[in-house]
Amino acid sequence: MLTFRFLRISVLLLIILFGASVKQGWALDETGRLKATTLHYPPYEYEFNGIPTGIAVDILQEATRRSGLRGVDITFFPWKRAVFATETGKMDVLFNAGVNEARKKWGLYSKHTLIMQEYFLFTRRGENLATTCLLYTSDAADEED
Repeated sequence: MLTFRFLRISVLLLIILFGASVKQGWALDETGRLKATTLHYPPYEYEFNGIPTGIAVDILQEATRRSGLRGVDITFFPWKRAVFATETGKMDVLFNAGVNEARKKWGLYSKHTLIMQEYFLFTRRGENLATTCLLYTSDAADEED
């Protein structure tokens, strides 16, 4: 129940973000469709039989539909290429991206999380690996561009 509520809130927040952004004049293509990009990151976003699939894709498509746009075309690239395509204006949206200082210089982040993720380090029992000194990250796409 909590997950469904979270997804509903995420969809509404994306609608607000896209609605405001479209009014500011995003460079939609000649078909009036939003151009979005990201990396393959199952189960959140990936292609299955050539069709974009996953919960982040579903949220993006629903937000686009509710905002009155004609749709969204999703292109998967390796991460650095997806970032570059969005930064240079070839794509309108880079989605499911962690916050970092480099992207803050040219991008506009929503104030709300699309999908909350936690990552942990696992090791075999009995190994002498000191995990207390390892860094923690909450987003795989949070690496430097």
